[in-house]
Amino acid sequence: MSVSKSVLDLRIMQKDCKKEAKDFDNAVHEMAYTIGQPAMKMAKGIQELTERGPAPPVACRICSDEFEEAYNHEANVFHADLVPAKVKMFIFYGMPKKTKLKTIFAPLCGQSPEQVMAPAVADSHKLGYDKLYRLLLDHGKKEIAKALRVFVDADNYPVLVHCIHGKDRTGLIVMLIMLLCSVEPETVVLDYIQSEINLKSSRDKSELGLATYLTSDDVMASKAHTMQSTIEYMNRKYGSAAGYVKVIGITPSEVSQIRLNMLIRAAPRDLLERLSISQGVRGRSPGSPANSLRRRTVSGDGTVNGSLDGSKNDRFDTSSLSTTGSSSANRTRQLHKRSIARRSKTLGSMSRRTKDIPNSLETISKLPEDILINRRVTDAK
Repeated sequence: MSVSKSVLDLRIMQKDCKKEAKDFDNAVHEMAYTIGQPAMKMAKGIQELTERGPAPPVACRICSDEFEEAYNHEANVFHADLVPAKVKMFIFYGMPKKTKLKTIFAPLCGQSPEQVMAPAVADSHKLGYDKLYRLLLDHGKKEIAKALRVFVDADNYPVLVHCIHGKDRTGLIVMLIMLLCSVEPETVVLDYIQSEINLKSSRDKSELGLATYLTSDDVMASKAHTMQSTIEYMNRKYGSAAGYVKVIGITPSEVSQIRLNMLIRAAPRDLLERLSISQGVRGRSPGSPANSLRRRTVSGDGTVNGSLDGSKNDRFDTSSLSTTGSSSANRTRQLHKRSIARRSKTLGSMSRRTKDIPNSLETISKLPEDILINRRVTDAK
């Protein structure tokens, strides 16, 4: 059994953790003021990038120390609050008026707002998990991107992902990871409904350690139609899981890195993304090496048009030709003779090779659909 190297906590951040994260951001600005105005501009750019979500999450020092003390195991704890203030607002205003009043006056009745909201969120007549997951997808993009980037770094594996029940916020992240790794939606749904079975089994054995209002059947439910409707909604609005993560700022290179980290066999395109050459293969930009390899032609006066950016090739190098008479006609005739000789030699070689094609095809083994990339994971056969 492997021990987790990283922990991804999707619950609401504690005040101390929020303060540490805020102090980290303030330290960047303080350093910028100390160094000078150029560094200030750089820090501002870093902050803007962080707000858009491309920066990897930073491990919480407080929770990492507490985890090591509690479990006698060193691990990096990352936070990604999948229910930020914006999502809470949508959840609250989506509730019936009676539920809103109960939530507001809950402290006066000796209850916490969570005791009122948790059963209400699970109730399909008030909100339901279908609507909750849609709210998380639409309004928790920044935090979801932050959570997914934990899986980009290979040094973070293995990763333990958890929230409270391990089926709602955790289920959403795991669903995205599985779909990005080309897992069938039916398998994702089966994995999701297994959560309810495990939760009820742990509740019957008194292993959960949760408050009573969090252990009811409605709150712990993870029905197949809930995940099915969520996947259908995401596909309908964003096209696919890949389309969704693109919207939230996850790059194709990061997706490929996640696949390389998670899969025993990854697709060839993931290797290309990892080598950072897929952009040149799929779309040749004006400055890409693929465009620099343009075809070279010889004009009537013997000059070569188009080069290989400083490279030298005998086939098109006119400096090696005889310059007797130094006339353009002589140079052109010499180029023409060399071209005819080269074509004859090539055609002769091709005619000889075609005779051996049937035999050579029998000796070539069929290539696998996928390339074995991650050799650290052994095949359990």
